[in-house]
Amino acid sequence: MKLAILLLRRRAISSLPVLLIVVIFTFFLLESASGDAVDAYLGSIGGGDAALRQSLRESYGLDHSMLARLWLYLSSLARLDLGWSVAFDRPVGALIAERLPNTLLLMGSATALSFGFGSALGILAGARPGSVRDRMLSIGSLIVYAIPSFWLGLVLSIAFSVKLRWFPIAGIETIASGKTGFSRALDISDHLVLPVGALALIYLALFLRVMRAGMGQVWRLDFVLFARAKGLSRSRIVLRHVARKCAAAARHHARAAIGGHARRQRGDRECLCGPRLRAPGAGSGQRPRRAAVDGDHPHQRRACHCGQFPRRSRLCRARPAHRRFGGWCMSRLRRILSTPEGVIGLAILVILLLFGLLAPIVSPGDPLRIAGRALLPPFTDPAFPLGTDRLGRDVLAGLLYGARTSLAVGLAAAFSAMILGVCVGMVAGFAGGIVDEALMRVVDAFQIVPAFLLALAFVSTIGVSTSVVVLAIALGAWADPARLTRAQVLSIREQDYVASARVIGMHPAEIAFREILPNALPPVLALSATIVAGAILTEAALSFLGLGNPNIATWGSMIAEGRSVLRSAAYLSVIPGAALAVTVLGVHLFSEGLGKALGNDGGRAA
Repeated sequence: MKLAILLLRRRAISSLPVLLIVVIFTFFLLESASGDAVDAYLGSIGGGDAALRQSLRESYGLDHSMLARLWLYLSSLARLDLGWSVAFDRPVGALIAERLPNTLLLMGSATALSFGFGSALGILAGARPGSVRDRMLSIGSLIVYAIPSFWLGLVLSIAFSVKLRWFPIAGIETIASGKTGFSRALDISDHLVLPVGALALIYLALFLRVMRAGMGQVWRLDFVLFARAKGLSRSRIVLRHVARKCAAAARHHARAAIGGHARRQRGDRECLCGPRLRAPGAGSGQRPRRAAVDGDHPHQRRACHCGQFPRRSRLCRARPAHRRFGGWCMSRLRRILSTPEGVIGLAILVILLLFGLLAPIVSPGDPLRIAGRALLPPFTDPAFPLGTDRLGRDVLAGLLYGARTSLAVGLAAAFSAMILGVCVGMVAGFAGGIVDEALMRVVDAFQIVPAFLLALAFVSTIGVSTSVVVLAIALGAWADPARLTRAQVLSIREQDYVASARVIGMHPAEIAFREILPNALPPVLALSATIVAGAILTEAALSFLGLGNPNIATWGSMIAEGRSVLRSAAYLSVIPGAALAVTVLGVHLFSEGLGKALGNDGGRAA
């Protein structure tokens, strides 16, 4: 009991700097916005004179200096005073308390359903790895995992509310129905079917993949082999040993789903047990002839005949760097193409890239221009194969140019997040001590805030532009590569070949960037593909909410445009949503192939 209290106290103390960083970052983010709460209030009521403006600013404390406002902000939060909502003319705490039960009911129901059915299906898939059942469930989960949740909700609304009229499309219960007791509970359940179904399908795919990947790891452990040697039945081994071992990871993801932190951009195997890094030269005192992860890294070369110095030793001769890197890339590409996932994913991405490059040729001119009659259905006019929207714009042109936007924003955001995350993780892991502690608290602060919420607040505060969207997505995605890079560096810096590099007098910076970093990159590179998928989904969600660049065609804005005509022209939301889902699916498939090519896959159990 004393140990539990001590651990709880240490956790609480260590969380205080993280909360302080989040609060201060939120304050300065709001301060950077144009205008303030008084301007927003006066704009909503039609304006006011200077005396009213000054009186409101004094009552809200906005006439003080920035440091004084920061202190007022921190002291109010310490008293659990969340302020006054100008829009609703009510305390913010009361608004949150009023909406919290419905939120908990929605997320709790979706998480319970997805956890139960996802874990059960994951056990069915992992019970016989490599079987037809396993492949079918894995493919189905990957497809559902790639579908944007906001688009899935629209599709379910079109199918079951607009077309079939089975379930209501909005609200938590029927207004002024007068129902009580069990009748009211049934009415609420009827309204929850569509939103709970949309959320539960996404999380179901996540739990299925987590459980299946974990069982693939557990099948190789000694206690499972011992149970099989004793002659226990396969069903008993699965239920009483393998599934119970993997339940902890599934419970962890259930807690993350309830808290809103289920990070879809993290690979399944990294969530379970982390990337498997082979210790280079462990116990030999020499640099090995193979790289840290399967295959030679481009910055590693085979040891010379003396066999006494690390491969990066200045005493060893090497091929030119561009030849080493080119050979490494070709080797990884061949490994990617040797897997079905890599081939299909790469094919999808190449086709989308060609569509984006050929967009000016296929559809010259501005894709946002009015080109024909409004709401022209698909396949009715050869000039507009996919029809037109409610303003008469060509849907095919928007689809092609939207592919360019999605790929450009996804790649740019992922590249920025990877650069920042690798640099921070490298410095934290290599320096250690107080530098590591300080940087990891900053990483924790960014990880506890949902990535989409951070991007939403950043874009709505700073302004809408493509560069701001890229920066906002990168700010929400850099923490995962930073933590993964730090973990790799902490493991690699204790290896014998790193100690040999110190002995021969290599500079610490040279050791960090020529010895440690190349070995730490492969699992981080495998994570980069999932960051691209998350960035594409985040950009589409921001555009769906009207926070994307209005001067360019995006799939998210096309889906949003189709909401107003769901009953008469559902294709306006279905077509761009399907293209977005196929793109994310291609990125996830390529990520699977890349993980296997870099030696980061869990493999299959016997």
